Amino acid sequence: TDALAVNIEAGKVTGVTTAKGTIEAPVVVDAAGAWTRQVAEASGIRVPLVPTRQQLIVTEPLDGAHANLPMVRIMDAAVYMRPCQGGVLWGVYEEAPRFFDMQSLGPNFDIKDMPLDIEVLRSAAAEVKDQLPILQTAQVREFRGGIPTMTADGHHILGPAPGVEGFYFASGCNVAGLSISPTVGEVLATWIVDGKPPVDLSLMSCMRFKDKSWSEAQLQREAAWQYRHFYGAVGCRTRRNIKHAKLRNWP
Repeated sequence: TDALAVNIEAGKVTGVTTAKGTIEAPVVVDAAGAWTRQVAEASGIRVPLVPTRQQLIVTEPLDGAHANLPMVRIMDAAVYMRPCQGGVLWGVYEEAPRFFDMQSLGPNFDIKDMPLDIEVLRSAAAEVKDQLPILQTAQVREFRGGIPTMTADGHHILGPAPGVEGFYFASGCNVAGLSISPTVGEVLATWIVDGKPPVDLSLMSCMRFKDKSWSEAQLQREAAWQYRHFYGAVGCRTRRNIKHAKLRNWP
């Protein structure tokens, strides 16, 4: 059932309007992934994150590609590889990722319909040919992608929306949602029930953005940098600290 809007009265959530009617609820969690902004903006709430294309390849089975092999990361090229289904799964955090405006894709859009670009992967394979020569010859079994959400500072967006009681976010995964989603669910549930998080989540709080204002182009530039430097290669930790300082000083 499609959720059309989160209903807000006098600054408080009262429920959700769906295609089949209204569901009354004092608390709503916007965990809509790539559609997080669309859900929030339908209720007049702005959340600064960018839906970003992530592509990967799963190869045909390869000799020696055992399930107990380690994950490999070529930090300078932002390429990763791990065993998968008798072959390997690999991808890259590209320099200029593609962003999506989910509203413009229409209500019937599905992730499987996302436009892909295998040249991005071919270029990455060529860049790491000395370290991972197998990527040059391995046959492609699957070429697929997803749309994680990136933020300007590389941290999740988790917790209450500024100025609206009962509206919570669980988004801005920065390509790490699967790995920490059980903890996110537990922490957010505690936050909602007890009125405060069990640990300090100020780095993930949407409140950190409440006094910030920047253009979509600025947001995308910051998100692109965070995406490319997902592994924190040489110099990235220093750059990340500098980025935090810039965010605090933006008008």
